[in-house]
Amino acid sequence: MSARRRALSFLGRAPEAERLFHKEERKLGLGEKVECRFFLGVSFCRHSQLGKARELFGANLRALKKLDDKGLFYAHQGVGFYRLVLGQLKKCLVSAELAYQHAVSQGFVYGKV
Repeated sequence: MSARRRALSFLGRAPEAERLFHKEERKLGLGEKVECRFFLGVSFCRHSQLGKARELFGANLRALKKLDDKGLFYAHQGVGFYRLVLGQLKKCLVSAELAYQHAVSQGFVYGKV
């Protein structure tokens, strides 16, 4: 994911990050799309736009069979974050543990932290 899209998401500029994602989406590989949807979904959760977040995290889940460990980390971590926001702590923990396992398998430092 480009630093610009990630920065926009972290700065709370989710609509702008979303427009940039859709503009560049066709150029991105599946792994990059999954990462972008993760960061956008987190940003939308933080702004209580749970419907948009659910769509993004759901798109990542639909791609599970095609993902490497890094993509699987982002897919499960997104669902875990969504469940955390909803207060579904036991389900959140299951998703977070799956995400961590994939981060370790990939040697993905960001995911392990």
